Amino acid sequence: MSEQVWNRVGRRALTRRAMLSWTGRAGVGAAGLALVGCGDDDDDDGEAEQAEDVAVATQADAEQAQAEQDQAEQDQAEQAEEQVEDEEEQAQAQAQPVQAAEFVLDELVLAGAEASALLTNVSDAEISLEGWFLCKRPAYWAMPAARIPAGASLRVHMGDGADDAENIYANGGFTPLGCSGEFAVYRNGSFDSPEAMVAYLGWGGGGGRVGVVRSAGLWGDENVPAETGQVLRRGSTGAFASS
Repeated sequence: MSEQVWNRVGRRALTRRAMLSWTGRAGVGAAGLALVGCGDDDDDDGEAEQAEDVAVATQADAEQAQAEQDQAEQDQAEQAEEQVEDEEEQAQAQAQPVQAAEFVLDELVLAGAEASALLTNVSDAEISLEGWFLCKRPAYWAMPAARIPAGASLRVHMGDGADDAENIYANGGFTPLGCSGEFAVYRNGSFDSPEAMVAYLGWGGGGGRVGVVRSAGLWGDENVPAETGQVLRRGSTGAFASS
């Protein structure tokens, strides 16, 4: 074979080997790039999951905070509503007018054993106290058959004395009246009956027949602040004040 032919064969072989070498290097580079690319994908996925977890946790915290705020606002609204209802009930009790009566308790002197009560006939006819009672639970006293003319008053004394047209005396038959208690007048001995109650006053936290007096519609303010020695007087609305 001529030298010229061998030279052509050698050049072809060299070219072939160079091509294979270059192709191998290119394959390794591509594989490396592929691996690098896969690594970046894993990092991206992890960061995305972490970001998603943070977003979920943030949303959960926000929802919990909103729920707590809503509950607090609801509790506050309910408390405000209850306070308004209590204030309305108190105002209604204090402003409740006395029903049209024929007989009223005008004054109560808190003087212990020497206490007294002023009873007034506001009707147009004479009233007999026969069968009537004074009550300061658990004490009761049956009043004598005294008569009160229309528009006149009668003072009932807890202490001793002789009865006359304007005064009657319990002579120890009734309990003393001090800084706390209640005083009721009944037309008969049915002490739990609103129909039997004629007049009522509770003071110093001592009222015990509030339900009866409210049912009777006599007076809405059942607990007047008071001290021994004071005088409790009935006002134009039926409520009492101390002096």
